[in-house]
Amino acid sequence: QIRSLILLESVSLGIMEPTAREPVATEPMAGGPREAVAAATEPAYEGVDTEATAESYDPRLRTLFLLGMGCLSSAFFLRAAMLVPEWLTALVTAGYLTGCLSCALASLPLAAPTLPKSSGPWIQTIWYVLFIGWCPVLAAFSVGYLHQDLIAGATCRSILHGILLGLLVMSAFFIWAAASDIVGKLGLQPLTEAGWASWSPPGFLVSTIGLIVFVYTCTHLLRGVETSVEASLDPVLRTTYWTLAALWLSSYVRILMTEPGRAPPDRFLPRMAPDATWTYCSLCKVCKPQRCRHCTKCDSCVLKMDHHCPWLRRCIGYENYKYFLVFLFYSVIALLFKAGTLLLFIAALWQQDLPIGSMFVLLFVAVLVLKLAAVLAVFFGFHMYLVSHGMTTVEYLIKKHNGRSERFDYNQSTFCNFQLALGSNPLTWCLPLWPPDGDGLSFQYTLLADMDEPVLIERSSKSSGLARGYSSLSRQEEPEKSTPCIESTEDPTCLENQHDTCIDADTAGLQLQDASVSF
Repeated sequence: QIRSLILLESVSLGIMEPTAREPVATEPMAGGPREAVAAATEPAYEGVDTEATAESYDPRLRTLFLLGMGCLSSAFFLRAAMLVPEWLTALVTAGYLTGCLSCALASLPLAAPTLPKSSGPWIQTIWYVLFIGWCPVLAAFSVGYLHQDLIAGATCRSILHGILLGLLVMSAFFIWAAASDIVGKLGLQPLTEAGWASWSPPGFLVSTIGLIVFVYTCTHLLRGVETSVEASLDPVLRTTYWTLAALWLSSYVRILMTEPGRAPPDRFLPRMAPDATWTYCSLCKVCKPQRCRHCTKCDSCVLKMDHHCPWLRRCIGYENYKYFLVFLFYSVIALLFKAGTLLLFIAALWQQDLPIGSMFVLLFVAVLVLKLAAVLAVFFGFHMYLVSHGMTTVEYLIKKHNGRSERFDYNQSTFCNFQLALGSNPLTWCLPLWPPDGDGLSFQYTLLADMDEPVLIERSSKSSGLARGYSSLSRQEEPEKSTPCIESTEDPTCLENQHDTCIDADTAGLQLQDASVSF
């Protein structure tokens, strides 16, 4: 319904102009609100010459500009390859590959689509690598085949060999990124409707990890390589590697075997403040405690829901959030360890005359490991920020969207926030064991309101004994509304619009018990 109102509002504001003297349909149709909006806005494109607007030419101009600059850069370095001395070989090779990579990545923020329209951003980068990188190099090989004196020198052949190897790695990486983007979107569908497609992201993740582990431990199977990366480590580093692998694997298994925490069925929970109510989910038929949200991907209410992870095919909530953090921590440590040892191994083999296929596999896996380590490190840092501020991903996005937190602020001291997420004993924070204390139904909080005074609240909790916290209680007598819900996004955070399923518990006819609150 919110999407329908947004579309109808854009029609009324002139963003989408219907044809003259043709009223906009506002009656609900049999197919639902989406069909009604589609029927209402369908005439908006009649008689509109979209190609005549200046905006329609901007993407094409940006595309032509990037292609022109990229081709000029490639031609310059190819010409330099025929003239420079041997000690500038690495510089010319790096310059060619950097120009190609820069233009391909610059097409993402500049929104410069390729001339053959791409279905995704990473597929778009593949086209730029093809036009800017592969076409000039293949043209140089063709010219060299006809005029062998142009690339007869060993320096020129070495540069072209390095450029070819770099383009192979770059193309393979962008193909992997495009595949991960396509597979990741399959995991954003509801699990009951997606069927086998919901298993695509976990399968893609496992296959990527399997490739990295295989190359790391079975490197000696490549032509020209005598030993593997794992076998070349000294005993201390080898023990460290297998310890990290065991901790990573155990945390991954714990995530898969631990439910995120579900709202207890047929149980009416007490209010958290005298003027606040719980919310009732008409889909799950349960009364939801604070921080519990309905995930339409899993079709259930999750306690202290953080987000829905398509790569793990489950929600991350109160029960498995610690294992998720431990999994991210050991993933980053293990990937950085592999990246460092793999790059040292490649540097030792660089002076040898390895086949281009063996060097391509080693470089591609090294780039893949570095990319995954960087992304997961940023993601882990983001979750450390959330934990230190006592927030979940959903609550952070609501605060970012609204400019302030929801009515309840769960931020305590930094150490207390880490204890609530990882457990009371700091010595067990890095182990995939001993989940945090509590039941995920009640939390210490601060009630935010306008024109209020701080009041000391003492409330008893079954899980944590006597909880003390400062709360700001509004002086108004009118009852509070349900916890606000926000519109869904394509992000794998499962933020869903729950206005149709999230109502006041009192409205649903539930008799809620009052919490023991003393002032």
